[in-house]
Amino acid sequence: MPITPFHGGIGLACKGPLGRRFSFTIFTATQIAIDLESAYFLFTRQYPVHRFFHTILGASLMCLTVALLARRPCEALLRSTARALGAARPTWLDLEPGISRSTALASAAVGMLGHVIPDAIMHADAQPFAPWSDANPLLDAVALGDLHLSLVALGALGFGWTLSASFVRRSRLR
Repeated sequence: MPITPFHGGIGLACKGPLGRRFSFTIFTATQIAIDLESAYFLFTRQYPVHRFFHTILGASLMCLTVALLARRPCEALLRSTARALGAARPTWLDLEPGISRSTALASAAVGMLGHVIPDAIMHADAQPFAPWSDANPLLDAVALGDLHLSLVALGALGFGWTLSASFVRRSRLR
């Protein structure tokens, strides 16, 4: 399934400890941009569905594109969301709109690797090292259930870290 929420666990695991040095919105934009390819091929019933943007080379190009082009739209999204939620916004929800270039690039890179590697593990049509190799040595490296469970666990850990960091910040302000 394209744009699977399982990939988000990696982003949450990074957001927790890195805080504002990691942009979950850029990470998510990278995930979506990469999966637009497989969504297109699924909806048009063309196989394979994991093609160029699911390779290290293609995903790296997408990573750079997102880091360069999505930073300002992601900042605008964060600003508008913060405005819409106003004072009712939960204190743990970090909607700081400033995303530095280095944060955008690092977040997109994590998004790229956090997409290509799990997809290569779970999808037989993925060729992560193309055009240099058609082989997929990552396929079935981890059982599918274990992969999904570990991605959910990473997300829970990252979200827990984010919550606890929010409580610490709030207690310091008192």
